[in-house]
Amino acid sequence: VRVLREPSHPAASVVSMVFDGVDPTVIGAILDSEYGICVRTGYLCAARIHSAIGSSSGGVLRMSVGPFNTPSEVETAIAAMREIVPSFV
Repeated sequence: VRVLREPSHPAASVVSMVFDGVDPTVIGAILDSEYGICVRTGYLCAARIHSAIGSSSGGVLRMSVGPFNTPSEVETAIAAMREIVPSFV
């Protein structure tokens, strides 16, 4: 898993991830159906940039945290990713 972030904004509330050899839509579907977590997947209206960042085979999985998310929800999302991702690596 590679986490992509904007270097000038290290504390940004949006996290994009690339999974080598795994289509991010698969992981997004599992997060939705098994955990009730909504994420965005794919090229996210920026298809040309994905060649440069190395995510041209499926795009990225993007999670964001906003003012209405609780710390518990963030921990649940992290725990879900820890459960899901090892089965693909």
